[in-house]
Amino acid sequence: MNTNNIFKDCFEVHIDQAVRGDISSSKYLLGKASKLLRAEEALPSNLSDWLATALETMANSKGDKINANEAFKVKRGRKSTHTSDEEELIAQSIHASNLGLHKGESTINGKEGAYTEAAREHNVTPNTAEKIYKKYKEGFEIDEELRRQHE
Repeated sequence: MNTNNIFKDCFEVHIDQAVRGDISSSKYLLGKASKLLRAEEALPSNLSDWLATALETMANSKGDKINANEAFKVKRGRKSTHTSDEEELIAQSIHASNLGLHKGESTINGKEGAYTEAAREHNVTPNTAEKIYKKYKEGFEIDEELRRQHE
């Protein structure tokens, strides 16, 4: 029985998802590849290509460390639990703030930073507030520039 034909279509979906950074698809593919290799069976061409590309990336990595997450395009971190509207509201509150863009207390006036204030107001961590703001910051700057040009 030729596993190449049986699994090729199934692997195609998982490979597509793995290339986009889905860790569960990457783990699934690695598990299937290891079973096929141990059984000394040929890997389907698409699985073989995906695995070879990742191994090549690891082999060519710079320095003395190998980054498997980078090689397999695994995205670290969690997906946001906030809707895009909630995120934009958080980012807007930071952008409109007169406080400095930092997470701690200012040594000048003893006030907290904009990230800390937004975190308290929106029930997120200061790190999350900062990440959300950085995601929307460029859009705010473009918007402001367009407004200045039309004044």
